Amino acid sequence: MQKILATAVIGLFLLLIGGSCYAAPALDYWNFSYNADNARYVLEDGGNMSVEIENGVAYLTTELYNLTKNLEKKTLEKGMHITMNISVEVSPLSISSGMKIIIGKDVMIEKELHTGNETIEFYAMRTYNNTEDFIIVLYSYGGKMKILMENIHIEKPQGGMGEGLILTGIGITVVFLVLGILAAVMYLLKPSAKEKKKEAPKEIIEKKEARVEKNKEVDEEVVAAITGALSLYLGGKKFKIISVKPSPWKYYGRLKNMRRLK
Repeated sequence: MQKILATAVIGLFLLLIGGSCYAAPALDYWNFSYNADNARYVLEDGGNMSVEIENGVAYLTTELYNLTKNLEKKTLEKGMHITMNISVEVSPLSISSGMKIIIGKDVMIEKELHTGNETIEFYAMRTYNNTEDFIIVLYSYGGKMKILMENIHIEKPQGGMGEGLILTGIGITVVFLVLGILAAVMYLLKPSAKEKKKEAPKEIIEKKEARVEKNKEVDEEVVAAITGALSLYLGGKKFKIISVKPSPWKYYGRLKNMRRLK
């Protein structure tokens, strides 16, 4: 009787704690555990992972070696780019849902999740030992969250002459593009000849007319003087003035000659 009672108590205890904390057997190389009202983990074809969690936290844990074994150096080096595409469905009843990724003791990324598709990406903060853990923490409080995670991709840091040439080409292209846009804008904003040719104000026109009249008066006086001088010089003979050019030195020379003749 005592054995039966003890077995029943242990079974009841396990039943009570089983809903709040559970560790499922490893699927492939991921260890799944959770502390929630309910959670489910499925490893789908192609290595994609599907996790459902209700009002709690779920953990996916593996060693880095399982993610870097296909790399040349089989290690996660500083600056390497890690990406993962995810598809999320969050219940309207959920108060807060999100994800946290931890490598070793470093929190690489932590963000809120909402219904939709997005890409999670970050860079390695340092070079990690292959025995360190890669942990994906998923949480949803107050409701349910279902998330589908594709395979994790790790890329080597780019660099060298090739990247430098590419960046140089991009920079030159951007500079010439901006200059072209500025040239086009300046050309479009340049005032046309019609806009430049505006009617002069009345005062300016009057000043110009007065200056022309003054020049005409001066010219008539000069022509009269030249005519008189030529008449005296030729002794009354008929002559015809073809043109008069305003040259003070010529006038001075002619007047000097006339004085000598007197």
